[in-house]
Amino acid sequence: MAEMEKYYGQKFLAYRFYVNPFDVLPYSEVFWHGNGPMFKSDKGQIANMISSAYVPLKKKNNIKDYTEFGFNHPETTNFLITHEFGHSFVNQYLGQYESKINESNNLMSEALIGKMDGQGYSYWPSCVGEHIVRTGEIRIALTNGNTQLAEKLRKQHILENSFVLIPDFEKKMEEYENNRKKYKTFKDFVPELLTVLDKTSVEKVREKLGLPNEKYQITLTLTVPENSGDVYITGNQSAIGSWNPQKIKLDKTNETTRQITFDSYPDLRFKLTKGSWDTEGIIDGIEEGKDVALSIDKNTSLNYTIKNWKQ
Repeated sequence: MAEMEKYYGQKFLAYRFYVNPFDVLPYSEVFWHGNGPMFKSDKGQIANMISSAYVPLKKKNNIKDYTEFGFNHPETTNFLITHEFGHSFVNQYLGQYESKINESNNLMSEALIGKMDGQGYSYWPSCVGEHIVRTGEIRIALTNGNTQLAEKLRKQHILENSFVLIPDFEKKMEEYENNRKKYKTFKDFVPELLTVLDKTSVEKVREKLGLPNEKYQITLTLTVPENSGDVYITGNQSAIGSWNPQKIKLDKTNETTRQITFDSYPDLRFKLTKGSWDTEGIIDGIEEGKDVALSIDKNTSLNYTIKNWKQ
């Protein structure tokens, strides 16, 4: 914690670690889950972390038969402390820049969403926060002279978990490390750090992820119930609203037909609404609540039918 305080240029009144065996059940040899709420008092801020168990336990007949509860994994404990308390140093300074971060939301919708959704980071500001916290873990390991740990973290975060902007954030953080007279605390450096988002593009991120950058023209024709009114499309492309359910309206060709033409990357996902998630369309042949998910390799015409709308 002393190294983290020195690196981020801040100290907290206290650090509290709570173990919670019932937070999540480990499903692999070593698995963890945690979160780090911040408490405020008259005397200062208290950084907290609540941690799940790390390793599965063999079932026993009586709770008295257990001698430990899945926390006996020092390497994971050390990693988790650095990660979750890292959020204490980082998150509170990102909130005021949420609008700025969201200006680059297409990096999420058109590139990273497929990799982040299953990890619970589908909200772009949260994904950016995770990138920065994980970058901090690597840089602090290097500060401690632990190059082996730094490389291990890079492999885990970048290659295994697809936080592919970490190298860009690392390079930028070197400016912070080399100019501590100018940037006395991490808070002072946040506006400069976020310029990383301005200097990348969907194409660059997709390339880092090994995704194709070709685009194809899609013409969608939609059959809808009578009196459907305005119909909107939204999905994982900026051309169809980047998951905003009331941004891109289909053209009305007649009472029961709507149509739109747009350009899409090969990995296309979308839904249809009447302007809100509460009025999502139930599409014939698609399980209710699921996206239409397609792999496109040429200019394509699509035809779907809305059976009814959520009420």
